[in-house]
Amino acid sequence: MNKGIEFASKEVLGNEYLRPVIRLIESMQLHRGRSYTLPLSNGDATELEKTVAQIDANVRAVDAVDRKLGTILRTTDQWTAVKGKCRVILSGGSSKSPEDLLDEKTAIIVDMITLMAQAGDQSNLILDPDLDSYYLMETVVNRLIVLAEAMAQVRAHSTASAESPSDSEVERLTLSNFANSIRTTQSVLTRNFNVAFRETRDPKLEAKLEPCLKASLAATTRFLELLDRRTATGAEHKPDECWAAATVAIEANYRLYDETSHALDDLLLARIAGFQRNKAIVAAVTLPCVLTAIYLFVAFYRAVMGTVMQLEEASQRMLRGDLFDSGLLLDSHDELAHVTRAFSALTSRLRSECTALKQSEAMTRLVVDTALDAVITMDSMGQIIGWNAQAEATFGWSCNEVIGRNLGEVIIPRHQRDAHARGLERFIAGASSFVPRAVFIGARAGRFS
Repeated sequence: MNKGIEFASKEVLGNEYLRPVIRLIESMQLHRGRSYTLPLSNGDATELEKTVAQIDANVRAVDAVDRKLGTILRTTDQWTAVKGKCRVILSGGSSKSPEDLLDEKTAIIVDMITLMAQAGDQSNLILDPDLDSYYLMETVVNRLIVLAEAMAQVRAHSTASAESPSDSEVERLTLSNFANSIRTTQSVLTRNFNVAFRETRDPKLEAKLEPCLKASLAATTRFLELLDRRTATGAEHKPDECWAAATVAIEANYRLYDETSHALDDLLLARIAGFQRNKAIVAAVTLPCVLTAIYLFVAFYRAVMGTVMQLEEASQRMLRGDLFDSGLLLDSHDELAHVTRAFSALTSRLRSECTALKQSEAMTRLVVDTALDAVITMDSMGQIIGWNAQAEATFGWSCNEVIGRNLGEVIIPRHQRDAHARGLERFIAGASSFVPRAVFIGARAGRFS
């Protein structure tokens, strides 16, 4: 949607650039025709001076828009060249013939039309994606100016013919070619507008443009009828009549341009507004979804982490031995419920086994402590870990004195300690086992030295 907004916004800039250029072309066409002579019905020479002043004002207008948009539309170099040619032509210091000046002015107008095409290319206008705005764009950038220029050339040609009569057959052929070009362009224009009216989503578009379109078509048709009479019947050339009919048609054509240009702007701005509404709708829908997703994630995370923390705490209590005394209580109804239930079952089993082990140890301790024989236990290192009451009576050592000491150092005679140590090592390594047999050792007060 952002790309769509940027695309249409650049089209609006292109349309903005074209407007002062079209005004400059219009005034230059009028100047080209009046450079030979004024219309016979109006001999006021100040009209040409007014046209020059209008051209100068239009040049300044194009200058302003090019300073604003020239970098974006890459038109500055072309406009600078066209502006220089305009200044030379309008300075009035040229010694060229009127015919050469007419050709030069026509070439400048062609350069201006090329400038319009450049603005259309660089502003995305020629790539417009919607049928209604595309056909209005095609009309604004290409067709209306071509139609106006064809009629303006006929107007200038009629004035020049009045001043310098030429071969009538050549003149009729030239006018016939212009008439065919005008008729073809008019047909394309009609089709463009019909497609735009049919495909548009703006119900007011046809009502906006139809009056100017009809006026332009009617004026152009009357001008074509005048040309047809001259080319078909060889009717007398009346420069003032041709000038007047061409001027009416050209002015109607430019009024249609103005209305079409504004209608194109309306369509582009409506498209931009539609994109912006869609963005707002997407944002309005997306934001709650994102917030809901965040809420669910946080809730899930807290639930999972709560269970994990309970499991961690239970593990620590299990390591400390607290769990077997107090039991395990885990409250979980999430995805980790199966894990917590398995952990709870494991803990319950361990607790039961631990209780049974404690009971077994207590029973064993009771049997050992009340035995009539001396019972001594040691670990794999040979250190004493058990010494019952009868052992105290037999060997004379208290339990506290011998626990942790090496058995060999306490009750094994010195000359047998090495053999005892080797036998213990072999036993631990699994190489041999003790054979139950009686071993007699002497003692004095239970202590060996």
